[in-house]
Amino acid sequence: MKINLKGNKGVSISVVIFLIVIILILACVIVYLLRNSQLTFVEKKVSDNVIQASASTFLTTTKEEISKELYQKLSDANWVKENLYVKQDGSNKSIDSNFKQELMFTVMSDSENDYPIIIVKTEVEEALAQELFAIKYLNEKITVESLTNGAVHNSHNIFVASDTKVAVEYGHMGYWKYSLYKFNSGNKALLDEKEGEMLNPEEGYVELQNLEKEYNLKAIETKLTDENLKIELNLDEGKKSIKTYSYKEMKGKYTGTVKDSTSDGPELAAELYLNDDGTFCFEYAVDAAAGFFGNYIINNDEIMLNTLFTHGSDAGLHFANSQVKLKINSDGTITSLSEGDTETFTRVSRDLDYTVVKQLQTAITGNYLFD
Repeated sequence: MKINLKGNKGVSISVVIFLIVIILILACVIVYLLRNSQLTFVEKKVSDNVIQASASTFLTTTKEEISKELYQKLSDANWVKENLYVKQDGSNKSIDSNFKQELMFTVMSDSENDYPIIIVKTEVEEALAQELFAIKYLNEKITVESLTNGAVHNSHNIFVASDTKVAVEYGHMGYWKYSLYKFNSGNKALLDEKEGEMLNPEEGYVELQNLEKEYNLKAIETKLTDENLKIELNLDEGKKSIKTYSYKEMKGKYTGTVKDSTSDGPELAAELYLNDDGTFCFEYAVDAAAGFFGNYIINNDEIMLNTLFTHGSDAGLHFANSQVKLKINSDGTITSLSEGDTETFTRVSRDLDYTVVKQLQTAITGNYLFD
């Protein structure tokens, strides 16, 4: 049998070429896979570095830095006017630029990151309008949010807050409603919301009072000043700062006990009424009416009661000229600064007994019998 060497040679060359092509293809595939693997590794490293850098940047934003940035914004009169003034009243009518806008504030904490959040109440008495704002750190910048979605009536709504919560209350014509909020990483979160009808007009809006007691909510009445901002934001470390209080902030009915003037006398229950026009009334809670009237002056965290006249159970008043110095404590209580006195008065209501107020005003205007 004869073998055709020429034909076999042709087949061998074709096989070799085919194998070479296969090898080249495999080599290209291997090179591609290796290169892609290296690229993915590099991209992952870059991505990881970016994430780590971003996380590092976020973590370096401290509570103190945010406090300083908040102070910088709120101490800028132009920024305050642009962001925290009431622009329209509840009827969408533009606020007259000549109307006085009074700003009160409190500082609360974010529930998640403990960053400070400033709650500002802006009231325009002449327009019967007020608005509640939250100034907070969100998306790596200071932002402002209206918690009332515009202005509301200043006599129908009350704003109260605690260290971590803030509430918008409404009470008018026997109907009440409240919305309670907290903040999670700068985002407002609704905790509770209820509404209903007043059950007993003599007791007032009990549901709103219970809400304030349950969450220890206080009225927002600290005047917005540079000094008060530094104090509330703890920016005066190592310095003894004295908070400045306003007459509107201190308005209310306070109760406590006082020592009888005799050395062995009993302690007597007493009521102190502070009106926001600078007048006061002090009444002993005894069967025979007794007390004294006058005006008072607030100097930072101290109150000076200037007694103008005293009264007993009769219709007459007796001229007097004496002074009593009181201390306003950080928890809102009032204590005597007179040597040996330990009386403490606690506010039980922001509203005054207008019978007492009218009596005081009548006395001051001279419509009383004097002896």
